[in-house]
Amino acid sequence: MIKRLFTYGHKGLKGALQQIISDWLMMVLPILTAAVVFFWYQTGHLNIVLTGILIAILLLMTFYFALPRTRSRINQWTSAAKQELRQEYLKGIFNPHSDPTAKLTAQTVINRDLQGIDRLDVFYNSVFPSFCAVTLTYLLLIILAIWWHSWVWILPIVCILLIGISMMLLQKISPKVNWEYMNGWLSMGNRFIDDLQGINTLVMYQADQRYQTSFNEKSEFFRQKTMDLLKYQLQSLLILNTLIFGTLAISSVMLWFDVQSSRISIPESLIMWVLMAELLTAERQLGYFVHIIISTKPAMTHIFKVIDQTQILPNQPTESDLISEIKLEQVTFAYPDKAALLKDANLDLKNGKLYGLVGHNGSGKSTLAEILRGQQKISAGKLQTFNKTQKVLPNQCLPNRIGYVSAQPYLFSGTIEENLTLGNGIEANWQQTLKNLGLCDFINDLPEGFATQVGEGGRLISPGQRQQIAFSRLILMNKDVYIFDEVTASIDEVNSQIILKAIKKLSTDKIVLLITHEWTIINQLDLIYFLNDQHFELGTVSDLDQSNKDFQKLMATQKMLEEKL
Repeated sequence: MIKRLFTYGHKGLKGALQQIISDWLMMVLPILTAAVVFFWYQTGHLNIVLTGILIAILLLMTFYFALPRTRSRINQWTSAAKQELRQEYLKGIFNPHSDPTAKLTAQTVINRDLQGIDRLDVFYNSVFPSFCAVTLTYLLLIILAIWWHSWVWILPIVCILLIGISMMLLQKISPKVNWEYMNGWLSMGNRFIDDLQGINTLVMYQADQRYQTSFNEKSEFFRQKTMDLLKYQLQSLLILNTLIFGTLAISSVMLWFDVQSSRISIPESLIMWVLMAELLTAERQLGYFVHIIISTKPAMTHIFKVIDQTQILPNQPTESDLISEIKLEQVTFAYPDKAALLKDANLDLKNGKLYGLVGHNGSGKSTLAEILRGQQKISAGKLQTFNKTQKVLPNQCLPNRIGYVSAQPYLFSGTIEENLTLGNGIEANWQQTLKNLGLCDFINDLPEGFATQVGEGGRLISPGQRQQIAFSRLILMNKDVYIFDEVTASIDEVNSQIILKAIKKLSTDKIVLLITHEWTIINQLDLIYFLNDQHFELGTVSDLDQSNKDFQKLMATQKMLEEKL
């Protein structure tokens, strides 16, 4: 994980190193000045070597501080690294090839992953600078100790080894503390958000007391895990402080014996003792911040998993690369630990025809849409796409070339125009395109027209108008393939027929698959794929009605329900 963090904000690393070195020189400067004064006081003349080094450092620092923004380069590196990491993570979330089994909630994304990225300030601002300070200080201590014939330089190595061994043993005792703490936090947060969103329903059904009990249980679990984490951190800090201050005490004794045996002078012993104190203080700070980094490991593990599943999608297709046919050959698909939804299934979609997909609830219709869009991986068989010349196209192009609208689309708070022109590459004459398809004519009757506010989720307009806008928004993206999943369900007849007419026009030169259960719409489709018993059967309404009893029964039931409504 640490190695990977250095790959972000690479351009700012050089400036950060410059600031780290300058900060370390600022720490060394008073020690070096005191050494020069001590030697002058004892001998009556200046030490040429130490004085030369002091002057060189002063000149270097004067030049460095004359440069612009020298004191904010670590912050610049931190901001750049976090921004790159955050961008890659968000790309991974919205990547069409994301692992569908790794479901993300708003609580998980905000409270675990994005907060985990924000906590990386500690790594870039503190851990790495502290590590560099420890390394530079220790190198200086080794040089001076060897030059002055002292063995005090061995103590920091022993201290670090003991700290490492102690932390490893402590982690073996409590290996799951951080994971359990994070899971407790997310579980409690998800429960709270879910209860808050459904508070009216809970009150109406008088179930609020039961859900409050559930929330209290999760809160108590999180409290216990918080105490476990604090106990673990307290134990580790106790070990850390004991070893650090113990090493400093031992070094004081060693230096006192060196002075008594006349191996080093008092100024030399004071210089090494101050360096030892600075070194151990930096080690202590490093050890403390490492705990924070360890606590972010669960979040960072998941963040990198999301990033790693990101794939580079092909560039904008040329005319010759437009999808004109999609085939499923002997395809089998099953969710983990569940029975197969598809088994040796075959399907062939071509442009110029309006295809319907019909089946019982739970038969796998929406799953097929996810397979075609590249969001589910088939267990066996082939998924192939072809252009007009029957050239096989890469399946990686599917997510960017297939449009999908469900029965519950989302509109962003803003104007109708802002929602319609949400996608990239919208043509300038988009309003004429809508007019040609007979879409969104109701906007002409609105006082503010395309500038009408739709509200959060489109709550200020009717369900039918909301669906028309979402449908039109996708049409304006000019995809090769369109999948409409119950797009006319739960809306009025007028808006339903407007959308259906546009779908028919669209199917003349695009691949269009309409998933529906509505009898009145099924009768208007060119060809129907009936999904039943893990297989597809293709035919017209009359063909399937005569040859398939299950289809006949399903349509009879649906027709009866629609007549009652």
